[in-house]
Amino acid sequence: MSSDYQDQRLDRELMQEQLQAAVLRGQLGLVTGEDDAVSVWLGELAVRLSDDTEVVRLDASQAHSASGLVQALARALDVVPDDLLAALRERAQTLPLALVVDNGECLGSRALDTLRNLLAKAGGGLGVLMGGDPELADLLSEARLEPVFRATADDEAVVSAEAPESVGAVTRPWPELVPWKHLLAVVGLLLLVWLFWPADPSGGASTTSLELPAPESRKTGSGVDEPPDPRDVPDNARKGEKNTSAQTQPRPSSATSGEPEQMATESQGDPAETPEPQASPEPAVDPSSLDAELAYRGEDWLLMRPPERWMLQLALAGDEKRARDLLDRLGPERGAYYRARRDGEVVYIVLAGPYGSRDQALGARSGLPGFFRERGPFPRSVKEIAAEIRD
Repeated sequence: MSSDYQDQRLDRELMQEQLQAAVLRGQLGLVTGEDDAVSVWLGELAVRLSDDTEVVRLDASQAHSASGLVQALARALDVVPDDLLAALRERAQTLPLALVVDNGECLGSRALDTLRNLLAKAGGGLGVLMGGDPELADLLSEARLEPVFRATADDEAVVSAEAPESVGAVTRPWPELVPWKHLLAVVGLLLLVWLFWPADPSGGASTTSLELPAPESRKTGSGVDEPPDPRDVPDNARKGEKNTSAQTQPRPSSATSGEPEQMATESQGDPAETPEPQASPEPAVDPSSLDAELAYRGEDWLLMRPPERWMLQLALAGDEKRARDLLDRLGPERGAYYRARRDGEVVYIVLAGPYGSRDQALGARSGLPGFFRERGPFPRSVKEIAAEIRD
């Protein structure tokens, strides 16, 4: 490992430790730089902070008003907005509530004033970590919000932390790029269709008329052969007629002749030698059943969950295909997604869960793949999600 990388890694660790310490003291920390790099830093710091205290994540590009800021904090503390300040002061007795704000340059002037007042009056019960473009520092200065520590996130530091053995572009291994579950489902469906597709009954063979076999003698219980029953001999045979056309016609069924259907089998000797009737081929498997197993959980599924359950919000996707790709990475059976509107634009929110309580949802974050843990998932109640879907 080169000394340059060691210096980069050390600088990154020291800066993040300073930012984390500032938030846990109930103060303001600032990260500026490129959008992707800042988002990764905020995600990593949110995971670190969640080991010590409760974290509230806010994307200012979606909720940039003062009311949106207050409501997010009130929901996290499970209080009404009027009791928010009192609840934050209670948190000062233990550890402050951590607010992580991405795209901070989108916050309005009233939201910044509200944030300044909360920091000043909460008595250390609220710590804020804000990230955004370099111009965010000037906006905070104009709003009289001075961070106690500021760090700059760049793409080089992000790459070095994610791939220490190869400083450069981060590439995903090729097995993650192949939709194995979909391919296996298609192969399985084709195999079932091939196995159970009904064959051609005729088999391409020509139909040939066969003469009726002469009835064999039957044995009695004492082992003595009995002469053939005259009723088993066709009428034209008893009368000595030599009509060849009559010999090629099949024997009338029991439905028309009135004879028991079992008589035909008795005339052939041992019943064990009689071939069993061929079972009709089973119908092909309905492909819709496989589609149901592979279906993604959506809005209908979420609306059927009990309102007291909780989910973890993992990410926001710009289109439905991206949302499904993220669920494939998590496992479709482990989460769901739904469509929502943010600032007039349609987005797809990807969730994990459900969980029985908010504490269970917080504890489940450690079991998520690292890709999602780095983005700082946060809990949301099913009641709140259902209300947003219905709106």
